[in-house]
Amino acid sequence: MNMITYEEKRSLIKKVIKQNLNLTFNEIVILDKLLYINKESIEAVELKKLLYNQNTPISIQINNLIELGLLKKSRDAYDERCIHLHDIDLSKIKSILEQYHTIVTSVLNTSTKK
Repeated sequence: MNMITYEEKRSLIKKVIKQNLNLTFNEIVILDKLLYINKESIEAVELKKLLYNQNTPISIQINNLIELGLLKKSRDAYDERCIHLHDIDLSKIKSILEQYHTIVTSVLNTSTKK
């Protein structure tokens, strides 16, 4: 993939992803990490360690992914500060990421044909 072309079209890609998948780019990154981990449950802290910027809040993104039915969260019974992500639907996540890649490829191909 040509990174220069991608950067030129990044705003359009984000817009199309939001319209078609109802996801932000940050949520796509989180889904990619969840698929990479390949577990149906994980501590939120472990997920956050895999993200590029560990200081970025992810609670809003996690809540949106929960609303989309991709995972659930609960607090640890012994330590309420610990958030456990579970029932992670890896097959749905894989399907969404495939759609994401199709969208990116389509936008990039459309822009290079002009």
